[in-house]
Amino acid sequence: MFSQKFLLIQTISCWLPVVSLVAAFGETKPGCQARCGNISIPYPLGITVGGDDDSRGAGGCSIHGVGSGYNVNCNSSYDPPKAFIGRGKLEILSISETEIRQKSMVATLGYNMSGDLVLDNQIVTSTLKPTPFTFSNTKNRLFTIGCNSGGALLGLDELGKNYSSQCVSVCNSREDMREGTCNGNGCCQNTIPKGINTLSTGLIWIPNNITFLAFNPCSYAFLADREQYTFSASDLLPESKVKDIPVVLDWAIGTKTCEEAKKDSATYACQENTYCKNSDNNPGYRCTCLDGYTGNPYLSPGCKDVNECEDQNDNPCDGICINTNGSYNCTCPTGSSGDGRKDGKGCTSNTISGEQFPILSVTLGNYPPDHSTFYLSQVFVRKRGFPSLG
Repeated sequence: MFSQKFLLIQTISCWLPVVSLVAAFGETKPGCQARCGNISIPYPLGITVGGDDDSRGAGGCSIHGVGSGYNVNCNSSYDPPKAFIGRGKLEILSISETEIRQKSMVATLGYNMSGDLVLDNQIVTSTLKPTPFTFSNTKNRLFTIGCNSGGALLGLDELGKNYSSQCVSVCNSREDMREGTCNGNGCCQNTIPKGINTLSTGLIWIPNNITFLAFNPCSYAFLADREQYTFSASDLLPESKVKDIPVVLDWAIGTKTCEEAKKDSATYACQENTYCKNSDNNPGYRCTCLDGYTGNPYLSPGCKDVNECEDQNDNPCDGICINTNGSYNCTCPTGSSGDGRKDGKGCTSNTISGEQFPILSVTLGNYPPDHSTFYLSQVFVRKRGFPSLG
């Protein structure tokens, strides 16, 4: 078994070429198209004609002066229209504050029941160049599905350094496959290195005999979001759901660190009431609203204060809620005491319920210990209106 896996991996690694191709947050810039089909396009990305740079420069719909990748081509020849990064073929499925999900590229081999090869797409390539985006190494996995099938991924980072990942799936019958798991029996998976922006995914599969084709007519190798894929034997059919599993891209602003970007105020992307954070998984930086503020941190004038006290019936305070910039204060009404917070001590009335006696603030340390009890009893008696004891 080990020699079989080793042979498959060696074959793929020698045969698979690496190609280098050139190619929430949620507010859109005012005056710009907000959606492409079913996809919202938040600034700093923006829809431009054909995905080209906006001729209006800094006045355009996507961010300007920080590099490529922020222009979106909304192709209306599809129904509904589809969004693509720039002029490339990378279809956008969703955009979040840190990630872009795009349609995955799937290497495929398929045979008919006569043993003829009818689906032959052994190698697929994908590049994010010239953008600074990368394929997420934390969210994605290389998957290979099918009996006695081997998949390999060879990639390049921004410096042109080569990386690889591979796995082999082995099984001899339908019963060997384990639904819902991906541990090498019908489905295998492997991690990918950090920082890849260009990759080739390849698949090698030669069915042992024609009887395999009844339950395994196709095999696939693909990079995809590990949280979105659960193996099923039905995935080995020609109409497989694996073609719809997204791949995750990490995106950020440009290739500079926060410290470097702040030196150029003309292109620094973070607006008022935000903070800058260097991206962990790829070059560049991201902007985030400060606590107590909301909005799109890339759009001028910046993030807006959250009015926590706007709803008098539903706010964080048990007493009086007072909004402040980026925060709020809670106070208790006259006649009560406490911190005024629903998640704290709240407010307590300064009178005893039912009797309505004022609560006296007495410092016992001002009286000798042997007289303190007598003094308190005298105060209590006088408040009740009883005769004095002395």
